[in-house]
Amino acid sequence: MPAIPIGLLFLLIFVFRINIIPKKILAFSFGIMFMASLNIFDGGVRSAALSIGSLIPVFTYYCIRLRAQQKSVNIDKLRVNVFLGLSAIVVVKLISSLWYGNPSSIFIIEEIRIYNYYDYFSFLPLVVLLLAIDNLFKREKILISCVILIVALIEIHFSTSRYFFACALASPLVYTFFKLVPLSSLVISGTSFTIVVSLTWIGALHQWFEESSMVTRTNHWKHYLESITIIDVFYPVGNDYRQSVLDGSFHNEFIDIFSFFGFGSFLIFWIWLYVVKDSSAKNPLLKTILFFLVFGMLIQINITNFYVGMIVGSIFAIYENRNFSMDQSPTHIDR
Repeated sequence: MPAIPIGLLFLLIFVFRINIIPKKILAFSFGIMFMASLNIFDGGVRSAALSIGSLIPVFTYYCIRLRAQQKSVNIDKLRVNVFLGLSAIVVVKLISSLWYGNPSSIFIIEEIRIYNYYDYFSFLPLVVLLLAIDNLFKREKILISCVILIVALIEIHFSTSRYFFACALASPLVYTFFKLVPLSSLVISGTSFTIVVSLTWIGALHQWFEESSMVTRTNHWKHYLESITIIDVFYPVGNDYRQSVLDGSFHNEFIDIFSFFGFGSFLIFWIWLYVVKDSSAKNPLLKTILFFLVFGMLIQINITNFYVGMIVGSIFAIYENRNFSMDQSPTHIDR
């Protein structure tokens, strides 16, 4: 998996800056890596990617928090620069697609290609679209936000990611809902996750889908759930069906994580919630991103994806309600 070296680099960087990470996060992180190491001995190399991917949002979050505090960053100016910078990437990508005559992974020139363009690149323009919606609700940068919103929507459509395109269309309604209804991030995550688990069981049992990719997904779910035993909760990688698809994905993040970590899966979900539960409080932008990511676990890899994780960690650190303050030491930025 090409993204693994990037994840390992992040891990090494933060091992040497270990004092910026809360002790609970460190303890759970080492627990996840330990279980992944055990899986590797049984051929479960993919669990290493899942484990590192689960830590990327957390490490990215704390890295940006620490760096911004050290540099006394103006949060409002930083948010403007982030919006304009990410928007520029999306605009250049759309121009590249139009220039070469059809949607493709080409970025500016043919020699530069976007990895996983048709799967996960569209998460970036989705975030940009949500930032534009956030600006419009705040009545800031109205003209450029309207333009960027349209550009981002077109680019998401070009990427052919049906899930993220559906999220883009639903974004104004979902954002408005979370702005009006004061649901906590824990309630949003818990409810979405419960729906994901329920639909996984229902989809595996009934298999009412006719579309080929969904048939493949639900077949994986069905075969795995039919083969699971109580032993798999404690020794998940030994499951017969998991062993037959060691290097592949079940295209359902809940099953992918559980099939490698068993009861230890709660460590990954806890670390994820540790960051988002406070940073997204009273913030409809971050709550909307959180909802889309957790709900999307049903059919794709979101919270353990390297690319998505770096974006999520960055956006949550920059757009959370708290300002960067120099009176917080690096060891106390964990609230």
